[in-house]
Amino acid sequence: MSTVMRFRVLWVCFLLLLFVVPLLGAPASQRRREPDRQAALEVLGLLNEWRLNEGLLPLKMNATLEAMATYQADFLMSMTRMPNGPAMHVGRNGEGILQRALFDQFDWPYYGRPERITIGEIAAVNSAEDSLEFWHTSPPHRATVTNPGYREIGIIAYPHPFGHLYVAVLGAEPDVLPALVHPETGQLYLSNEYSRYATWNTWIREVTGIRLFDSMGRPLYGDWTPWSETIELPEGVGDTVYVLYTDGNIEVMSAVDLERDIIVLPGHYPPPDPALLLQLTPQATLAPTATPEPPRPELLILYDNRSITIVNQSRRTLNLGFIELQGDGFTLPMTTWSNVGNANIYQFPAGDCVQAWAGGEFNAPRTPDECRVRRSARSNLRPNQLFWLNGDFAVLNDGQVIATCEQGARRCEAFLSGPP
Repeated sequence: MSTVMRFRVLWVCFLLLLFVVPLLGAPASQRRREPDRQAALEVLGLLNEWRLNEGLLPLKMNATLEAMATYQADFLMSMTRMPNGPAMHVGRNGEGILQRALFDQFDWPYYGRPERITIGEIAAVNSAEDSLEFWHTSPPHRATVTNPGYREIGIIAYPHPFGHLYVAVLGAEPDVLPALVHPETGQLYLSNEYSRYATWNTWIREVTGIRLFDSMGRPLYGDWTPWSETIELPEGVGDTVYVLYTDGNIEVMSAVDLERDIIVLPGHYPPPDPALLLQLTPQATLAPTATPEPPRPELLILYDNRSITIVNQSRRTLNLGFIELQGDGFTLPMTTWSNVGNANIYQFPAGDCVQAWAGGEFNAPRTPDECRVRRSARSNLRPNQLFWLNGDFAVLNDGQVIATCEQGARRCEAFLSGPP
């Protein structure tokens, strides 16, 4: 080999060492990746087609659920080896989808208590068709896709040597009932509340009737119409309609953009929506070793030698109708505060509190700094009912002890579902 040829070979090897080797050795989390929105829509179309064929209602895209799917997909893509089976649903801190949904950046609504949350996750690394075939034949994945309680979905797809990594999160929110337009028939598909947790009269339950309004708020069908899975839209309704749902007790309203809110089906995809094309945030791209802020106890109990205060220190309304404090042979239920101003004890506002003490309303203690608004007070406790002064006391939710507060500690926190 000539000297010139040897020089050229050495130069090529040098370039390979300089550029290719560092790229191959870079951590997976540092390699460039972009979500494939079209691939995600294709799989969503197949999922909705599957649900319609099963007689189930289609799923509407939801930005929060997409953020959850992105968060988990980023973690999976950062790993040197993709896990299989149930391990695909274990997060960077060992959490599952139920715990992940309660992280502050997602804060997915639940039905009264954190364990009563309607959320599920499926994942696969393959082609779209093979992923669907896997979900069809896997009992837990099939049960998730065909759960009638789910109404919304977030899905992310990342290119992968085997095809794509797909992560989809399905869920339902109390009092959120989407409606979607079929892209071929023009029919409006109406959702319903089928979550197994919608068992109290706090939220809308199974819908019995609907009313339809145009964009100006004018009724399209007169009075209430019995609920049905689909309804024909009149001609010339404009670009938006409003659906008012009722179960005979509670009413909720849903707006429908007739161009954007279509059922995603194979070959039928909505125009790009900036709200759903999420940019990855620092929270969504944390290194595997980063720890998100843990869930915060929803209840704060403050007590001293005069008074006791119960504060909703979460960031959402809470159902406190089943909370009781028990100690020294006395039970103080939250329903004691039957009048909470313009609030509802079963939908108690975030940051607000109720308070009790002995000595009459003219001897009222101050409202603690931790309480935004004192919604109600009970000033007629008898001296023998100041249970927190005579020993430890328990906090119960629906008869189950969720915390024990120590005498003299002055401060106690409780998760509605009990200790994590």
